[in-house]
Amino acid sequence: MAKATLMLPRVLKDAVGTTRLSVTGRTLKEALADAYAQIPALEHHLCESGKLRPHILCFLNDDNTRDEGTLDLPLKDGDTITIFQAISGG
Repeated sequence: MAKATLMLPRVLKDAVGTTRLSVTGRTLKEALADAYAQIPALEHHLCESGKLRPHILCFLNDDNTRDEGTLDLPLKDGDTITIFQAISGG
């Protein structure tokens, strides 16, 4: 199991209580599942029908995972997972 750091947008801090979380997993998908187990509300904010919401971007280090088409990407110790959430309004 690899240990990684999950970075969350500041806009989620009030809802989930943090902007940084230590996660573990063999893959990005497993690391996100670990995050959801630690903070169940996080899954509600990031996912829809078991997938990341369309306005959510997930980066593994410097790579946009949307370009990969899967979250089954191998994780290494020290990786950083960064979530970006589009915000709109008037």
